[in-house]
Amino acid sequence: MPGPAFVTSGVVPTCLGTHRLMAPEAEKLVEILFAPSGFATTDWFEGIATFLTCNHDHHVLNIIAAPEARLHHLAL
Repeated sequence: MPGPAFVTSGVVPTCLGTHRLMAPEAEKLVEILFAPSGFATTDWFEGIATFLTCNHDHHVLNIIAAPEARLHHLAL
């Protein structure tokens, strides 16, 4: 159910799902920004992708090694 003051009809996201980010220095991004913030690594593909979580979901954040830095997708 949506929180108080949020719409109750139409498209009503109830949570944010997996965020996927692409970054040239993905491992540094995880090490410097997310690990100290309390995110835990749940899975990783060496040199390709890291999956992280900050709650009981398996993963809420995926960092992909890529030549450009950008948001890949955001799931609601």
